[in-house]
Amino acid sequence: MFCKTCGLEHPIYNNYCPISGGILHSALPTQIVHRTSGYCSNCGDSVKSVAQYCSKCGESHSSLLLNQTSSVKAETIPLRHPTLHTVLRKNTLRKSLLPVLMALTITIVLTFLTVNIIKAQVESAIIENSFGEITASDIKYMDILISEEIAKNTGLNIDFPNVYNVFTYLMILHSMDFELKGEVSGNEDGEFVEGNIIYFGQNLGISFMPIVFFLLVLGGITLNYFRIKHSLPFREAIITYSIGYGVFLMTAAYIASFQFNEQFETFYSLFAINIEGTFSLSEAFFVGFLLAASISGITALFLSYRRETIAGLKKQNSAIQYFLFSLIIPILGISIFTVVFFMFSHEFYEASEYFSHPIAEKALVGPMGMWIWSLSHFIPLTFSSNEFGIMEFSSIQLFSSYQTIKELDSLASLDFIKQLLWIEDGLPVLMNISFLLPATLLIYIGYKTYKTHALNIVELIKFSGIYGLVMEFIRLLSTFQMTVRTSGEDIFDLDMFLFQIQTDILTTFLISSLFALVCISLGGYLNKFLGGTIVK
Repeated sequence: MFCKTCGLEHPIYNNYCPISGGILHSALPTQIVHRTSGYCSNCGDSVKSVAQYCSKCGESHSSLLLNQTSSVKAETIPLRHPTLHTVLRKNTLRKSLLPVLMALTITIVLTFLTVNIIKAQVESAIIENSFGEITASDIKYMDILISEEIAKNTGLNIDFPNVYNVFTYLMILHSMDFELKGEVSGNEDGEFVEGNIIYFGQNLGISFMPIVFFLLVLGGITLNYFRIKHSLPFREAIITYSIGYGVFLMTAAYIASFQFNEQFETFYSLFAINIEGTFSLSEAFFVGFLLAASISGITALFLSYRRETIAGLKKQNSAIQYFLFSLIIPILGISIFTVVFFMFSHEFYEASEYFSHPIAEKALVGPMGMWIWSLSHFIPLTFSSNEFGIMEFSSIQLFSSYQTIKELDSLASLDFIKQLLWIEDGLPVLMNISFLLPATLLIYIGYKTYKTHALNIVELIKFSGIYGLVMEFIRLLSTFQMTVRTSGEDIFDLDMFLFQIQTDILTTFLISSLFALVCISLGGYLNKFLGGTIVK
């Protein structure tokens, strides 16, 4: 039996569709209503607005309403499109909320266990490489260590708060942006002095993304288990779970942020220190929600339908279908590039002065997968650096010529960039042909979804636009930036440091959308002219 709302097939004993909540069985008759949209309840084919019977199987598209007394008006049951309000209202019920919270709690516990393991590994490496100068107690009480160092070098006794904790690592694990603002001001010999420093780090922990991916896959498996056990609607369970994970990251960002204000007197001079370190709360919620919805949601969807996953997606609303496919393709592609880089990075970096250490290689696993994914769509990577007042710009494309790269020899940062992307006389051949992976995946999806888009230009543009927006999100995750600015001639020398790797926002959207449009169209033509039939 097929659902009239979402078009998915269900066993005959199901009374309600677990995806849309629609009624599967007919009710007692009293009034005939003709449907003009949706899917056939007999074969699952799309309903034509002008056809009274299904053009494929002949099933009638008319339905009969329940008997009502003359004093009660007949009510049609509305389509159930979940909104934030209805999801929150419905899931306050113990039956539907508790299973989702159990799955979310298990995911959070696994995340904290992973973060503590990473924290312990990092601390062990720091202690080992310090050759006895730093102990475990020093790291545990970082505030005391900093205060002692300041007192030893300046004679100032400053009581710093201990801002080093597991939530800091939790934010780094999810590549949250961090901003540190500091200000020192006071009066010295009757003259006002002031110094400011701003540090901004963006996606510095992006290498841990494969770990986050694994944890959220486990979360999706757990969520699907509880969802099936308690017969919860799929979309509402995913939305509630994703909101919960977003709130969890936002709370962790608030705890990991800190603010320190103190005044002190030294050598008959009064000084004030104001330091603030923040992780963006809105970014934490946004990233947490999207990561959980995409990774855990797709995992739960696959487990629910297994081999029928693509068939189930093809019968969803076209916008939902395109969005999910646009998420699946980058997740699969970036995962493949990341694994390849992890396997062969040592061969490329064994002679490098920057990345020959195993820790340095592992630190590049996450960003390299995303950077190559951008290059594979013919989206150029741009590099910016500023050190000692010298501003440099450069750009690398998938087929950058030897002559183009030679023109960058005057840049101080070129050696670093060359070793980072294995550039000698040009990008490696394996990187040059990387475009075949996203092209193949998109052509395959275009072939499989021919029934939905049918080479209709509006549908093709809709898919490519959604794909471009997803690539924009990946662009935000793959941007790498570290900036330090200092000012105040009496305290700091006026200086700035910047290193950034990113792709242009507009360029990313336009090129990736066009790339998807071409490949999806090719897949549709392959289905139409080579396959000869509509793939179901």
